[in-house]
Amino acid sequence: MVHIPISEGISILNQTAVVRTKGENLSFKVLYWGHHPQHLHNPIHKHAFYEICYVRDGSGEYMDYKHIYPLTKGTFFVSRPGISHQITSQHGLDLVWVAFEVVPEASTEDAYQCYQYLANTTNVVVPHSEQSSSASLWSTLLMETTSVHPFHRETTLHLVHALLASFYTLFSDKQEKERAVISHSNISTLLHQAKLYIRDNLERPLRLDDIAGYLHISGRHLSRLFANELGCNFTQYVQQERAKQAKHYLRTTDISIKEVAELTGFTSVHYFTRVFKDQIGVPPAAFRSKEEEEHET
Repeated sequence: MVHIPISEGISILNQTAVVRTKGENLSFKVLYWGHHPQHLHNPIHKHAFYEICYVRDGSGEYMDYKHIYPLTKGTFFVSRPGISHQITSQHGLDLVWVAFEVVPEASTEDAYQCYQYLANTTNVVVPHSEQSSSASLWSTLLMETTSVHPFHRETTLHLVHALLASFYTLFSDKQEKERAVISHSNISTLLHQAKLYIRDNLERPLRLDDIAGYLHISGRHLSRLFANELGCNFTQYVQQERAKQAKHYLRTTDISIKEVAELTGFTSVHYFTRVFKDQIGVPPAAFRSKEEEEHET
C-alpha cells in the first residue's frame, strides 16, 4: 500500500483531530499533534497540559524537573502539567507527540480523578513499549492518516480517544493500575445490577435505600453512582424506565391505561399521566392513538 509522509499525516491530525473526544466516562481536548524525524534539543520549559511523546528511533535524554532519563527507541515519556522539562539528543530523535487536556465537566468524577493521577506519576518514562497498546494505537493512527485511502474521520476520532485513554494505564504504577481497575469494575458491576433490579421490578415500589441494601452499599453511595455515571438522580432514572416500559405496553397491547399504570409501578392514573407526559411529551392516551394511526397508515 502506498503511504504519504508522516509529516503530512500529522498535518491531517492537526486539521481533523484537534477537538474534544468524548467517551462514556472520560473526555479529552486535543491541543496539537507533532512529529520531528531528527529532534535534537529544546529549551527548558513547562506546559499547563499533558504532552506525551513516543520515540520511533534514535537516542537521547529527557529531563523532568531535576531527574535525567535515557531515551531509546520504543520509549514513551510524559511532560506533566507545571513540571519543567527538556529533551536533548546528540544525533537526533525520531519523535511523535500529542498535547491534550482532560475535560472535567464532560468526564465522570472517578474517571477524571484517576487520570489526574498522571500529574504525580513516578513513571515519567516507560522504555521498551513497542508491544504496548499505546504503541499499537499510535501506529494504527499514523497508518490511517498516511494511507492514500484513509478511514473516515469518525474512526480517526475513536482511535484518538482510545490512544489518549491508554496513556493512563501506560504511565500508572502497578498499585494504581490495580486500584483503578478494581474501582472501575466495582462501579460498573454495581450500577449494572441496580439497573437490572429496576428493570425487572418496575411494578413494585422502588426505593433508593432498598436497592442499596440489596447491593450491600449505602444509599448515598448508590445515589452518587447514578449522578456520576448516568448524569441523573435515582428518581429520574426510575421514572425514565417506567415511562419506557409503559410506551412498550401502550404500543404492543390493548390493556387499559389503568393497567399500564399498575404494571409500571405508578400509584395512580393521574400520577402516571403526569410523569408519562413529562418524559414522552404527550399523555398516554394520545401516545396510543398516535401509534394506532401510524400503524393503520
